[in-house]
Amino acid sequence: MEKYLKILVGTSVVNLVVTVVILIGLLLGSFQPVVEEPEVTPTVAVEKTARELQNGKPFRGVWNGLEHPVIRTMILGFEEACRDYDVDCVVMGGGGFEDSTYIQLVEQSVAQGASGMIVGTYGPFRPSEMEAIKQGIPVVGFHTPMEEDEMPGLLAWVATDVTAYGKAAADAMADKLECAGPIAVTQNTFNDTENEAAKSFTEQMKVRCPDVEVFAPELEGGDQPSAIAKAGAILTAHPEIKGAFGTTGGSPTTWAKALEQSGRNKGEVIVIGMDYTRPNLDLVKDGWVYALVGQPIYEETYRAVELLVAKLKGEPVAFDNVYPSPIITAADVDKYYGYADRVDAELSK
Repeated sequence: MEKYLKILVGTSVVNLVVTVVILIGLLLGSFQPVVEEPEVTPTVAVEKTARELQNGKPFRGVWNGLEHPVIRTMILGFEEACRDYDVDCVVMGGGGFEDSTYIQLVEQSVAQGASGMIVGTYGPFRPSEMEAIKQGIPVVGFHTPMEEDEMPGLLAWVATDVTAYGKAAADAMADKLECAGPIAVTQNTFNDTENEAAKSFTEQMKVRCPDVEVFAPELEGGDQPSAIAKAGAILTAHPEIKGAFGTTGGSPTTWAKALEQSGRNKGEVIVIGMDYTRPNLDLVKDGWVYALVGQPIYEETYRAVELLVAKLKGEPVAFDNVYPSPIITAADVDKYYGYADRVDAELSK
């Protein structure tokens, strides 16, 4: 009996050892060595700056009449936007207001290369500007509202509502004159913008004051002595004039000086002209000019740069960009002198 118990116990011990060995083997086999994966740093695309996207080609803004206060304010908007958005920009400019000069400047801009152009889109300029569009240069027009089919491929335009400000000027004139007349109208040139302003003004005056005669527009031109002489001739031919509307930025000086030289008193003829340049603001403040149409001459060109930057970055660009033109009287002039101060400071360097 004792013999069998020893065998049984021995057998049990052997079995137990075997079982433990098997279990240890199974347990060891179920564990795999942990291999740490190396950290992967995600690749972050570095967005190019607007200047880098220009690829060495500047934005070119095209102007003539560089010494004109209105043009200087437009250039200020262009240059301040270029600085604020850190892009390379070049002013392509010349003196006078001859169409041929402007067309040559557009052609030079295309030939020299540009990553974008800001241009006036009056009718005579469009063929040369279309060449820029055909060459793939983004072009933004300023100061003239456009339809998309007028210049196919034009990126955008920035301007005021010319029809609206012509009407607003007529309303201001009608209210101030209490429908007295007649009224003279003068323009710098017969161009799309000024033609519409004169037309809108005349039509609204007929609505407000049907019995008041509004003379057909006459050219004063961009040369100030000649413009003053022209207004003086109108005053001589029509001494009964009660009001004058000038559709260009030189008109306030034209009419104020002509009135002064003809011996008229301040306020004797109600003058409404264009643009918040320093000479014009001074004339309103002094009483020779009743009001100015505050065309957004600074805002137009600043916004045009913003649109070109957006195009470079692949952002959406609205085709039509409309800014208001408030009527500025003596009560409003102080807040507009800031533009004039910056023109004097920045463009006289």
